[in-house]
Amino acid sequence: MSDDKSTVWCVSVQVPTAQVDAFADALSPHCDALSWLEVGAGAEVRLSGYSPAPPDAALLDGAVRAAATGVGMAAPAVKIETMQPRDWVMESLKTFPPVRAGGYYIHGSHVGGARPWGEVALQIDAGAAFGTGSHESTSGCLGLMGQLARRRTFARILDVGCGSGILALAAVKTWAGAHVQGFDIDARAIHIARENAVVNGLRSRISFFVSGGYHHPAIRCGGYDLILSNILARPLMRLARGLVRNLAPGGVCVLSGFLVRDERRVLAAHRMQGLCLVGRIEQNGWVALALAKRRGNRALLDEVSRGQPKPERLR
Repeated sequence: MSDDKSTVWCVSVQVPTAQVDAFADALSPHCDALSWLEVGAGAEVRLSGYSPAPPDAALLDGAVRAAATGVGMAAPAVKIETMQPRDWVMESLKTFPPVRAGGYYIHGSHVGGARPWGEVALQIDAGAAFGTGSHESTSGCLGLMGQLARRRTFARILDVGCGSGILALAAVKTWAGAHVQGFDIDARAIHIARENAVVNGLRSRISFFVSGGYHHPAIRCGGYDLILSNILARPLMRLARGLVRNLAPGGVCVLSGFLVRDERRVLAAHRMQGLCLVGRIEQNGWVALALAKRRGNRALLDEVSRGQPKPERLR
């Protein structure tokens, strides 16, 4: 193993798509950030965790074996390798084509030429942070944001697990005058999100900070009328109570980062907190949901869903 301080360690396992949450929970205590990539026809996922320090191979192996036992399957091989951050970012840029979703045009710094007229353009170089718009969970969130933008405005917006900052930055460009914040547990993601804000000329209109949940002093006051959260199913369910506590009456949340098989569990966790489904996008097995908090009557639900088409399935 290299002792270069710039080295990033990558831990990866290839597992069935249906079991990605179990193995994500196994890897997360040992890594600063997680990402996943569908393999082949999508039946399996390559789940990768990243750490600036050498991981403990024995502890990782034990965690993965325990996760495998819990879901009734043989333990997958755990691969540990080093990678240079600069090379990693450049490879990411080479394979990141422009993305159109919900009226947004997301592109890397390597993409030249004129930007499409009538679309909200954002330059996002994700690097080590999740969020280029190319994944179905992110494009689903953008699609729902585009639908909401045609129906109402939002003044206080929070992006939970912001990654590269793509959703927070899109919100700033969509709702003029809105106060937008974003947080992530990964300090490197926050650094990248801040850089993306500067590149897009939005640094003065948004704040990013490191936090593992809704306990940060900057968000204790709550009162957000839009909360965006594109993370895994289990963290979404764990944070449901905190989300609703910080969501203003009549507020809306947009949730994604989970597969169709997890939709009922995620939806149930938030319905138990008093939220109602007002929008849905499904794309290649990934789901994004929009839910609203009651005001004590159905005025807001009518406002959000008036003219809303039946839940959309993107192909």
